[in-house]
Amino acid sequence: MRASLRNISPAVSILGGSEQKVPQQYVLSRLNYIPVTLAICRGLAYQTPAIGTLFNNRSLSSCTGVVMALPALILVTGPSRSGKSEWAESLALASGQPVVYVATSMVNPEDPEWQARLAAHRQRRPPTWRTLEVPLELAASLGNGQAHEYWLVDSLGTWVANCLEQSEPDWQRTQAQLISHLQQRRQTLVLVAEETGWGVVPAYASGRTFRDRLGSLTRAVGAIADAVYLVVAGYAIDVRALGQAVLTGDALRNPKRF
Repeated sequence: MRASLRNISPAVSILGGSEQKVPQQYVLSRLNYIPVTLAICRGLAYQTPAIGTLFNNRSLSSCTGVVMALPALILVTGPSRSGKSEWAESLALASGQPVVYVATSMVNPEDPEWQARLAAHRQRRPPTWRTLEVPLELAASLGNGQAHEYWLVDSLGTWVANCLEQSEPDWQRTQAQLISHLQQRRQTLVLVAEETGWGVVPAYASGRTFRDRLGSLTRAVGAIADAVYLVVAGYAIDVRALGQAVLTGDALRNPKRF
C-alpha cells in the first residue's frame, strides 16, 4: 500500500506499540521537521517525502515506528547512479528552508563528460537555491551557515579527490577540521558521499588512498550524524535508525562497559 503523509490527517505515530495522534503540522513542518516517518512493520518499511509511504502491505496500526524530528546533520551515501544526490535534494526541497547548495567539484572545461554531469545536477536544482563552488576549503565554508538555512554538500568524494595530494598528516588535520566544523554547525546540513570500497582493491596506490580516506571520512561523519541514509537502486534507508553501531577501540575491547 502506498500513501502520502499529506493524505494522513492527523498523522498517526505508533510509539512503543501504542497509537498516538500527531498534529499534521508536526509531520509537515517546513522549518523544524523532515516529513519522514520511519516504521518497522515486522520487517522493513519507511516513509519518504518523494516516494510516499511503503508499509509492506500492512496497515499503520500494525507498525512500530516514530515521527522523526529534522536531523541537524544528515549523511547520504551510496554507489554511483543510485539516486543519492536526488534523495539529498528531495530532503532539502521538503525542508522548506532556504537551500545553499555546496558544489565541491572542480570545473574542467577540457572534460566534456564531466561537464555534462555537472550540467545535469544544475538542471535539477531549483533556481531559488544558492550555489557555492567550494572545491577545497569545505570546512571554512560551512562555518558561514545560518540557523535558518539548509545546506547540501555534494559531494564528499569529490572533495576528498581534490585533497588527494595532501600528505597523510595534512589530510588527518583537514579531516579533523571538517568534523570539528560539523560538530559546531549552526545550519541544517546534508552531505552526500560515494561508496567506493565495495569492489576489488584498487591496483594503484592513489586509488587505495582515495578509497581509504573516503571510507574513513564517511564513517567519521556517520558517527556524529543524526541520520545516515544508504541509497541503493533508487531506494533510501536510514541505516542509523535501523542498524547497530560497530564497536571500535575501547568499546570493542570492553563491550560490557558501553
